[in-house]
Amino acid sequence: MMTIAKSLSLGIVLIIGCQSTPPSPGGAVRYSEGHLDFANYHGNKNCCVSQGKKIAIASGGTHSSRAGLDIYNAGGNLVDAAVATAFALAVETPQSTGLGGGGFLLMHQKKKGEDVFLDFRETAPHLATEKMYQNKKGEIIKGLSTDGVLGVATPGYVAGFYEVHSKHGKLPWSQVLAPAIRLAEEGFKIYPLLSTDIKEKSEKLLKDPMIAKIFFRKGKPLAPGELLIQKDLAKTLKLIAQNGRRGFYEGPVAKAIVGHVQKKQGILREKDLEHYSVRYREPIRVRFADLEVLSAPPPSAGGVLIAQMLGVLDHYDLKKISSQSAADYYHLLAEAMKRAYADRSEYIGDPDFVTTGYEKLMSTEHVNQLVDSINPAKATPSASLKPTAVNPTGGNHTTQMTLMNEVGDVITSTLTINTGFGSGVMVPGTGIILNNEMDDFSSKPGEANAYGLTGGKANAIAPNKRPVSSMSPTIVLRDSEAVFASGAAGGSRIITTVMQILLNDFIVFEGNLKHSVFAPRVHHQWLEDRLEVEGKGIEPAVLEALKQKGHEIVEAPYPVISQTVHRTRQGELISVSDPRDEGGAIAE
Repeated sequence: MMTIAKSLSLGIVLIIGCQSTPPSPGGAVRYSEGHLDFANYHGNKNCCVSQGKKIAIASGGTHSSRAGLDIYNAGGNLVDAAVATAFALAVETPQSTGLGGGGFLLMHQKKKGEDVFLDFRETAPHLATEKMYQNKKGEIIKGLSTDGVLGVATPGYVAGFYEVHSKHGKLPWSQVLAPAIRLAEEGFKIYPLLSTDIKEKSEKLLKDPMIAKIFFRKGKPLAPGELLIQKDLAKTLKLIAQNGRRGFYEGPVAKAIVGHVQKKQGILREKDLEHYSVRYREPIRVRFADLEVLSAPPPSAGGVLIAQMLGVLDHYDLKKISSQSAADYYHLLAEAMKRAYADRSEYIGDPDFVTTGYEKLMSTEHVNQLVDSINPAKATPSASLKPTAVNPTGGNHTTQMTLMNEVGDVITSTLTINTGFGSGVMVPGTGIILNNEMDDFSSKPGEANAYGLTGGKANAIAPNKRPVSSMSPTIVLRDSEAVFASGAAGGSRIITTVMQILLNDFIVFEGNLKHSVFAPRVHHQWLEDRLEVEGKGIEPAVLEALKQKGHEIVEAPYPVISQTVHRTRQGELISVSDPRDEGGAIAE
């Protein structure tokens, strides 16, 4: 089989050949649920999947998905539903996202024949400097970029969704925000994972009196089932509903944010909020088999790495390999992953500031070189590849929503305040938890961030610059028809998760979206030289076969949470929310 992959936005053509690998012991890739904790998150195994013909939504929250559906049923379009879902997520998942954060949104509009990628990533304040997190000896000051106001970048959340609604929404802005306001005012019952996240971050959170007041009772984290009410956040949402973008970036909310940050010796100023702007960018496009894959361009590394890995893997008969030898299949995934992550940091940066030549990563020549360097029977030592990363330590403190409707429109958006509860700073009187997105810059070339990823000059700190991200909202088209959309939360593992769900849905489990999302995953990001596998999900014989190929196997928790929607050939819409976390899959 020969596939031609063309990047329409970059003018790149990948000519992809085909080669096979001999099977090795371990048996075929098998579906498993042994790694999933249904008892704590969902109570039963019949969770997380919904099917309909009008609209399907998968998001990080049950209330949030319901908010999107209600707005759609009230006469809204898919953009209205997405905005309602997003603002409800800002209420329901405060550990992961919120008004103090930012994100990316990828949209396919069938009738217009248009694909839109909106970048509302946070930006460095204008007072930021390249070495602001280093001491006089040039050493990184631990925690300075993650804890407290110096880690805060200019939020883009409100600007991003106000922009997309202004251009593409149908219902009044205030009506679309109403479900989120109601959720904040009336509250919702704390779900297990939120309670766990509060507990795990207690030491950090209790340092902030506003956070302590809302998320703790007498110094103890809110327990599952207790009511979380966020009155101050509801007031802020009302101002935004009444005044649009100005309700956040100007007036009392802006003054409160800047005043609090300045009081704590931070560098965010009103000028940063006033001048914040979203960016429209061309999505990354690549052909894979008979599919067109659209994903996030820089400053995300996601789309570039997904395109590169798919380009490598399309040289192999993955259906045959996965049906004969799971060890061979996971070996090829690992080899493609480690090579992509070994390339990651040097070439990716904010395109408004740097021209890095990341296009080379997807070129025919480079992909062919990577394929030639892979031994189908033996793992390549990471030491022989260019180093770019170390062991990831981050968790699933980002959130995702994916929506698809009956007319063929799709929206997938990844949203974040970076690590759990962001900077750990809440602005008094607003209910806004501020991000710590500055940690996603390269504080010093070669030094790792909270997710174990290093970077170079391309991702160095500069005023008004956007840090590199792993967020990877992705849409798949077949014959110009949207048939799949996904994205995930989970730091550096986001990219490999989205790619594996895509491969599962179109190759390994062929249209069984539940199996594609529930199935165990693997991850390799060059250094440490180890293959992370989801504990209890992959059979011991397969793991032993991988060890024989030279992989160091580490069984680890896999806190990467995806939200995925699929359209069947019969026109059914299926949404699947990841069972590894709370979340909401809904369809009608």
